[in-house]
Amino acid sequence: MAIQDIVKSIIDEANEKAEKIISEYQEKAKKLISEKKLELEKKKEVEIKKIDEEANNYKMRKLQIAELEARKKILEAKQKLIEKVFENVKEKFYKMPKNEYLNFIKNKIIKYTNTGEEEIIIGTDDKNIITSDFIENLTKELKEKLREDVKIKISNEETNIKKGFILKQGNIRINCSLESLIRESRENCESEVVKILFKNKNE
Repeated sequence: MAIQDIVKSIIDEANEKAEKIISEYQEKAKKLISEKKLELEKKKEVEIKKIDEEANNYKMRKLQIAELEARKKILEAKQKLIEKVFENVKEKFYKMPKNEYLNFIKNKIIKYTNTGEEEIIIGTDDKNIITSDFIENLTKELKEKLREDVKIKISNEETNIKKGFILKQGNIRINCSLESLIRESRENCESEVVKILFKNKNE
């Protein structure tokens, strides 16, 4: 056999082996690429799902914050409205006609008088309107209530309240300042005011 034929045979055999090796590696490469693509697709799905969950969680957090803020604003608005109602009550008390106001004061004194020997400490703004005539009428009505002698009188003691009075009997003092009476009234009727104001309204 000629050298050329031997060389050709060797080259053909090498080419055949090379093609076989290349073909095997191409198959392996295709398989590897396919596996990597599948892996990437799965990762992509996981990442997309994760992103969607994070987006939904973010959206829910924002909605919850918005709802809390809205409830807070509604509560503040309700509180301001309730405050306004009692501010109006206070204003009406301060603008009450003199005779009506004196009758209100008289009824409160009668309500809290137990012995007929109490002293009335008058608020600084009311000293000019609670006169001897007022005390005389008050004494008559207290006699009807207590069925005994009445020695109620105005005290010379000073007080820092402006309107209303403090009823003093020994060491016992009943604060009937206008501020105190309005506060007491609010405590007693605020829940009813809330029901009336916000009836048929959602919280």
